[in-house]
Amino acid sequence: MASLVRTLQNNSALRAILRPFANAWVNAAGYRRLGLLYDDIIIEDTPEAEEALRRLPVHVTDARA
Repeated sequence: MASLVRTLQNNSALRAILRPFANAWVNAAGYRRLGLLYDDIIIEDTPEAEEALRRLPVHVTDARA
């Protein structure tokens, strides 16, 4: 999975081809209609997300709550 992400990040032509499909997927999921961003739907129980949340400034943590 990580190699796929790296390939997409490094290949602008492939990214341009896949972007319309990604936007359609996000629109179909309905998150935008609710006003949610990608960061709002991340599962916070993973070690990476917990570490990222721990590093946030206090005012950002308060705003998230």
